[in-house]
Amino acid sequence: MKNTEIKNSQEIINKFMLYAYNFNVVYINGFFVPECINATNKPEHIASKFANNRGTQGFLNMWHQLDTENQIQVTEWIMNNYEG
Repeated sequence: MKNTEIKNSQEIINKFMLYAYNFNVVYINGFFVPECINATNKPEHIASKFANNRGTQGFLNMWHQLDTENQIQVTEWIMNNYEG
């Protein structure tokens, strides 16, 4: 991996982790969930899965339950919208 690829990867990881630690919530179908959930294919379904997860640990747990497509959508949303 070249230095520029490492630097770009580090920037993405850092922004993602800052978001995981400081995310804002929105109200979807009776649940308060990270606002990035709106970027997924089925925000209502994912919101119900997040209901029992709170905080950073809950966010990371939810992340590991997402399929690759939704992980990409969440990452793109974070990179385009989170100003941490």
